Amino acid sequence: MKRLALMITILSVLGCADSDHETNYLREFFKDQHITFPKELKHCVIIPEGGCSGCIASGMGFISSNDSAFSINQKENKVIFTKVNSLKLLKRNLRGVSIDSLYSLVDKDNRYNVDKDYNIYPIIIYLSNGEITSVGIQSPNTDAFGQLIKDL
Repeated sequence: MKRLALMITILSVLGCADSDHETNYLREFFKDQHITFPKELKHCVIIPEGGCSGCIASGMGFISSNDSAFSINQKENKVIFTKVNSLKLLKRNLRGVSIDSLYSLVDKDNRYNVDKDYNIYPIIIYLSNGEITSVGIQSPNTDAFGQLIKDL
């Protein structure tokens, strides 16, 4: 039983360390790109068009299902589409939700394309007063969108 408790503690610490590493990396990445976030923004979801197809599909589905939370009429939640090769395909993947109805950005210059191993996954950035507080990565091993829905 003690071994199990020790193992859980070690895995928890390592999990936090990875999350802290990702958060610090993204702080520096956006600083280097001269990208700032508005103070009122609480969540920024970055979805690449290319990468892990299942993860990207879940991101598109999440935005489509929660389009009111990302409406252009609010300023707390923003979605950024990066690595976009086809605007037509992006629109189709949003399943009838208009890009113009979302508080969104189509990143044609790929400034938000994070140069890291996880750039093939949707990234959720949690913010407070324009500063990154934490990061979630939607991958086959994580449920970052499940965590985000609790926070919306």
